Amino acid sequence: GLALSGPFWGSIMDALGIHRLVLRLALILTALFAIGVAQANTFTTVFVFVTALAFSLVPLRALLDAYAIALSERTRRSFGTIRSWGSVGYFVAVLGLGRLMGKDVSNLFLYAYAGFLVLTLVSMWKLPNLASRNPSHIIDGLKDVQANKPLILLLVVAFLLMVAYATIYLALGIHMRETLGGSTNQVGIAFAIGAAAELPAFMFAGR
Repeated sequence: GLALSGPFWGSIMDALGIHRLVLRLALILTALFAIGVAQANTFTTVFVFVTALAFSLVPLRALLDAYAIALSERTRRSFGTIRSWGSVGYFVAVLGLGRLMGKDVSNLFLYAYAGFLVLTLVSMWKLPNLASRNPSHIIDGLKDVQANKPLILLLVVAFLLMVAYATIYLALGIHMRETLGGSTNQVGIAFAIGAAAELPAFMFAGR
């Protein structure tokens, strides 16, 4: 259900022109909810905070990519070159946290996640707003999407790809630890290798 909140966020931001405001709020709320998950000690509270975290997390990647695209147009650099720094940051983060946690999983990664979100908020605070768009009604936007058959096909393909990606992303660490007997450090190394594998695609995509 939360996967379907993406169009909701996009429609609200496009209709009201509040992309930067939503980005700031999403960063703050996601950091707070991550700390809430770290502090929770019952299933109910974990479920509530994880659900809230997932909802606030939905617009973040799309908005950051939108800013990266806008920056690439202004600086005449490829989007892939700018986006590759995200993979570099992820590589360093998972490798470092894996080493710090050692064999066992701890709440450290949640606090680190919240800290990185706060740093992101500080670093992008003075970014200009995205290019203004003519205000539009949410229903009209949904009708436009419904009438665009190629776009619907693209959205379906993207959804299926993300389902496959999420399955591997979420289950790989569990499989490595519980089935293969790996440590948290080794899981971090595996995810770091995955992030490094993205770099050639991002760096040479525009050539």
